[in-house]
Order: sequence, then C-alpha cells, then structure tokens
Amino acid sequence: MVDEESIERKEGWFCETILWNARDKLEPPYHGYVMFASSAPDVNVPHLLDEGYTEDDIVIVTYDDGKHETIWIKEDDKE
Repeated sequence: MVDEESIERKEGWFCETILWNARDKLEPPYHGYVMFASSAPDVNVPHLLDEGYTEDDIVIVTYDDGKHETIWIKEDDKE
C-alpha cells in the first residue's frame, strides 16, 4: 500500500473561463438548476434577489476546495 503522504503535492490553478465553459458538463446541485455565474456570490446573489429570485431558488456550489464559487438558479421564466 502506498503512503499517501509520501506523494508530492502541488497547488494547481485554472481560470474562471474554464469553469464557465465547462458549466454544461457540471452536474447541477438539483434537477432544474442552471449555473448563473462562475464567481462573485457577494454581487450575484443580491442581484438575483433583486430580480425576484428567492433564497430557495439560489444555490452556491464550490469547487477546488472552496476556491471557486458558482451560483446556480432554479431555471424558470424569470431569466
């Protein structure tokens, strides 16, 4: 058995554009949700609330150990 701590680890990075381009390949948090934004929940969530979405319509999903926050909304006629 390999000792996991003996394997070299490095920090990786990828640009938000890659995440945005992959949105159709990401599994939504719930059926009927689509990715609205690939970052900035502090800006996008208030915007969505102003547009008539409720807190129950919005889900923030994080990737890469919380380094990337995506905002998902329940797909409906509000868009």
